[in-house]
Amino acid sequence: MSTDGGYGWTNLTGQFPGLPANWWVSRVTLSAHDSGRAYASFTGYREDDFRPLVYATDDLGSGKSWRLITTGLEPSGPVNDVIEDPAHPDVLFAGTEFGAAVSCDRGAHWVALRGALPRVPVHDLALHDRDGVLVAATHGRGFWALEVDAIRGLSPEALGAAEHLFPVGDLTRWARRSAVGGYGGGDGTWRGQNEDRVLGLWVHRRAGDQPLAVEILGPDEEVVARLDVPEGAGMHGLTWDGAMDREVAKRRGRAPEGTYSARMVRVVAGEEPAYNPVGDARSFRVRRDPLLSGASSAEVEAESARAITDGD
Repeated sequence: MSTDGGYGWTNLTGQFPGLPANWWVSRVTLSAHDSGRAYASFTGYREDDFRPLVYATDDLGSGKSWRLITTGLEPSGPVNDVIEDPAHPDVLFAGTEFGAAVSCDRGAHWVALRGALPRVPVHDLALHDRDGVLVAATHGRGFWALEVDAIRGLSPEALGAAEHLFPVGDLTRWARRSAVGGYGGGDGTWRGQNEDRVLGLWVHRRAGDQPLAVEILGPDEEVVARLDVPEGAGMHGLTWDGAMDREVAKRRGRAPEGTYSARMVRVVAGEEPAYNPVGDARSFRVRRDPLLSGASSAEVEAESARAITDGD
């Protein structure tokens, strides 16, 4: 370690408890939140030892306070990368030989990120701070992306509440190719599958007997959509495709660009059901496809017209 720009170096070998000799350093990550904090991971492939070894320190200057942070990681899954969320000091992500893992308490506990991510080595991780998207580079299975807004909101307080709506990201109105000019060359052009045009929302409830819903409020604070929360305790994922709900909205079609919010409501049954807000509202944006940032007004209007037709 050097603290003077590389003019002088301190050998930290031997300061990592339980670390065997001659292991490779797979990653060193400096904290974006605390100048004295850092993380380091090691791999023992060449020694035929596949334990996950990840260390953290809050006193980087001394280099003598490294501690092991591996609780919850697979015992035979070496760690190739470890990064810190630039927006949340307690959130860490690790790329392992069998996928990826997340910690919401600065490495004290880890949980595997499952879902659609294949069980393959993740060699590199990057987190797009503005969009809240984690990107994983795998060995042989391409790149995978995950929105982490809800993960950033995980806390004992959130999970202990009777019901909780987690933070949400933005909804991008992806344009059709024709809206940005030109057509492809048939099967001569390789294309991947576009990201879904939906907003992901996550709700946690401790009990499942209270009817709940999530309302989407437009720029004028009017309700434009209402999504029912499934019954049952635990985490529930919802999606909104940006379409106005004809039963609750004053207009139809796709939601225009602007600032929106999502809020959870308790539903009181009756001839005229009541919807009582609970908890904090979550602000988000409905934004234009970045490829349309330089488009003319006519092109944007044409894309909006197509989107409204799709919504019908």
